[in-house]
Amino acid sequence: MDISIFNEQYPDERRVGLTPAAVQRLVEAGHYVYIEKDAGLRSGFLDDQYIKAGGEIVYAREEAFGRADLALGVSPLNESDLRFVHPGQTIMCFTFQAATRVKIVHELCEKDTTVIGYEAIETDDGRLPIMEPMSEIAGTMAGGLAARLLESDSGGRGILMGGLPGIPPANVVILGAGNVGFNAARSARRLGAQVMVIDANIDRLRYIRRTLDRSIITSIPYTHTIERAVRFADVLIGCIQVRGEKPPVLVTKDMISTMKRGAVVIDVSVAQGGCIATTRPTTFADPTYEIDGVIHCNIPVLPANVSRTASFALTNAIIDRVEMIASLGLDEALAADRSLGRGVYIYRGGIVKKALAEAVGRPVAEIPKAKE
Repeated sequence: MDISIFNEQYPDERRVGLTPAAVQRLVEAGHYVYIEKDAGLRSGFLDDQYIKAGGEIVYAREEAFGRADLALGVSPLNESDLRFVHPGQTIMCFTFQAATRVKIVHELCEKDTTVIGYEAIETDDGRLPIMEPMSEIAGTMAGGLAARLLESDSGGRGILMGGLPGIPPANVVILGAGNVGFNAARSARRLGAQVMVIDANIDRLRYIRRTLDRSIITSIPYTHTIERAVRFADVLIGCIQVRGEKPPVLVTKDMISTMKRGAVVIDVSVAQGGCIATTRPTTFADPTYEIDGVIHCNIPVLPANVSRTASFALTNAIIDRVEMIASLGLDEALAADRSLGRGVYIYRGGIVKKALAEAVGRPVAEIPKAKE
């Protein structure tokens, strides 16, 4: 199969779809891999490394799309790429933003493409194997980012996250006890902060206390509990994620107005719409804004700032499924791996995700069942 890897166009996206080692594995299995020039540069992978791995460098985006039966990206497609997509192509990437852009969805359907969203690939036991490492990275980074933003030259309260003898540590409140919240709590606790985690899933709260530190405070998300926690927080980290849906807004603008001046808000769920009313996306170049004296930092692609680590993690998570599609073909791969099938948004031009079909006004299609 012919496979292409793109040079990401989203300004903050620094990850690459596959590492050179994964390209070598695919080439050794008999596949052809094309890499758009400098695709791996922002992750520290040079074109020469891809060439040594057996890949071929292409110099035009149109050629990268044109050669690919299977196109691998990280960020969602943008409208400028649509003219290069050819009928019958399979595209794999994160699709958070594309799912809300009607024009892109309609044109992908018209071209009979298949789109597989990394974030929707789900195993039988409910795990999201592609999202897990990205969530782990984002949660871990959130703690360190909060510590920096609390410093005076960032406009923060001038607080050392872990405090000192006789001086209390920062109060960190985390909304959500999933993978992002778990790793945010671990990161903040290792820095010495006093941590509170709020989530409706009591089993996850038990897991955090049992696994990390019994001194971590946990709570169910009652409104009065959130109001009080937000008011006393030095750092508020939003980690609520709902599969296939926008997360609920748990913190209102009025709650934010009660926070201390120089307190920090990081909404890691911003790519899905955010769980804090004052959330809006920011960038690495312009990472923060203030509302009522509270610093907000909401970068949708936070893992991209550790692009090399994140590219290795993404590759490790997807390479088996990429090789399965390349070796078996799309239909046999979908039949062999139900988790891959759950990641399909569009199958040969038909939308198979009900929420997406309703959002763009198209009928719901189905992936044909495997023949007995």
